[in-house]
Amino acid sequence: MEGSGDKGWTPPEKEISANDGPLGTGASYKTLSVKGEKAILEHHPVTGYSLSVKAGKKGTLTLESIIATEEEMTAAAEVLVGRIN
Repeated sequence: MEGSGDKGWTPPEKEISANDGPLGTGASYKTLSVKGEKAILEHHPVTGYSLSVKAGKKGTLTLESIIATEEEMTAAAEVLVGRIN
């Protein structure tokens, strides 16, 4: 990697809510908004939640937890993104 920033990572414009299908491992994905920023939330039955949110001008905040709920992940991201932005 070279330099700072998220290297152009951008969540999709359209709303997504999907899973990894019959050949997958049970993961689900969806887009959402956290403090007005685009975000992607993934849930896997073994590894828990992963939430990635655009933060600041060049950043991406990623939170992962095997014990937190979707609501707890989103609430934590709202606090952090609010402080970053």
